[in-house]
Amino acid sequence: MRTLLIALLLACCVPALPARAEVPWGSLPGVGQSAADSGIQARAVELMKTENCYHECPDTVYACVTRAAPAKTALRMAGIIVRLLADGKTADEISAELKNRAKSAHPFKKSVIDLEGMPRLGPADAKVTVAIFADFDCPYCRVVSPRIKQIQTDHAGDMAVVFKLFPVKAHGARAVVTSKAGWAAHLGGCFWAFHDLMYAHFEDHDDDDIARLGAKAGCVAAPFEAAWRADSTTDMVRQLKREGVKLGVKSTPTIYINGKRYHGLKTEAELLDRIEEELDLVGP
Repeated sequence: MRTLLIALLLACCVPALPARAEVPWGSLPGVGQSAADSGIQARAVELMKTENCYHECPDTVYACVTRAAPAKTALRMAGIIVRLLADGKTADEISAELKNRAKSAHPFKKSVIDLEGMPRLGPADAKVTVAIFADFDCPYCRVVSPRIKQIQTDHAGDMAVVFKLFPVKAHGARAVVTSKAGWAAHLGGCFWAFHDLMYAHFEDHDDDDIARLGAKAGCVAAPFEAAWRADSTTDMVRQLKREGVKLGVKSTPTIYINGKRYHGLKTEAELLDRIEEELDLVGP
C-alpha cells in the first residue's frame, strides 16, 4: 500500500509530456490535395514510421517530420510517400524509391561530366546543372527532356540544363543521324528550338523531315546541311558516345544533377523535387 502511495505521489510530481506534433501535411513539397485524404494520411504515417531519414535527422521520417522544426529532408521524404501512395504505389515500391532518392542526393562519388561547348540552357554559373544523356529517337527522352527543360524555365536564375547527345542502337539506325543533326543545330545556334520540334514531331525523322524542322527551328539551310553531313560531326557524336559509355551510361535518358546520377522515377514531380532538394543542399 505504501509503495503504491509513493508511486502515485511521484506520478503527480512529474510534469505531463507535451503531445507529439502532427505531421505538417500542408508543408510537404509537391503534395497538393492528396495530403488531405485521410486514408492516404493514415497509410503515409505507417510508412513514415518504418523508413529512416537519410539526411539531417538520424531517426524515422515520422519522428523527424513531427519535430518542432522538421528536417527538410524528412519533409521531402514524407512528400514522396504521399505522392506515391496517391499514385497507387505499394509500400515496397515506395521504399525502393526512397532508397533511390538517398542514392541520388548523397552518392558515394560524383561524376565529372564535360559540359564545355555543349548545348546549354541557363547560366554558366547556375547553382544546379542538370546534364541529360539523350537522343532524339528515344521515346522516353521525348517525355523527359522537355520536362527538364520546363523545370529549367521555372528556375531560370538558379538552374541550367545541358544536353549530351547519346545515340542508342536500340532506338534504330536513325539515332546516329538525328544526333548528328542535333549537333549541327547546336553549331548553328538553333539547338533548343530544334530539340523541341524533333520531340514534337517524333514520327517524322527522315532526312527531308530533319531539313524541314531545322529550317523551322531557324537553322540556316546550307551551313546546317554541311555540318549535319560533316565527318567532324560524326567524330563529335562518337566522342560524346564514348564519354557516356565511360561514365556507365547504358540507356537514355540518363540524368546527372550537379554530377550526381539520378536514380528513380522520372515524373515531373520527382524530378522537380530532386532538383529543388539540390538547390537546398547547395544553399544561397
